[in-house]
Amino acid sequence: MGAAMQSRGGGELGALLADSFARSFGNGYKLTAAGRDCAKRWILSPDRRELIGSAAVNAKPSAAEATQLANLFVTCLDVSQALAPEFHLKFTAAESACIDDLARRKTDFRDSIAAEISGNPAAGSVSGHRFGVAVLKCLSAEHLLQVGNANG
Repeated sequence: MGAAMQSRGGGELGALLADSFARSFGNGYKLTAAGRDCAKRWILSPDRRELIGSAAVNAKPSAAEATQLANLFVTCLDVSQALAPEFHLKFTAAESACIDDLARRKTDFRDSIAAEISGNPAAGSVSGHRFGVAVLKCLSAEHLLQVGNANG
């Protein structure tokens, strides 16, 4: 079933999932054209067939499925741009590259997103906090001061 669903639409299912993730932030973040293309390629991988088939029959993803979906997020979306409104900042190119690299390299952000997807956000809160602290290391002194002042 997953292979049949996967072959339809040229990967649009991946783009729809990624767009849904982007909109879920509720802060105006939009999926870029590059992110959309990445999501299409991601979903077309033969490794995703079981995930697609399972998603068609199960409303609540397992922990492993949620982790795969979190991988889509960190692989194809600009994590830094999705988070920027939460920090009330416009990240520099260097800050964005650092944050995106952290999200892709470290498991904290991925674990936090996977817990949210699987319906157990409390399970990812520690990981989410650790990622937030790591993000601070990516910020310039000026932006750190702005974040500190905003959080009083």
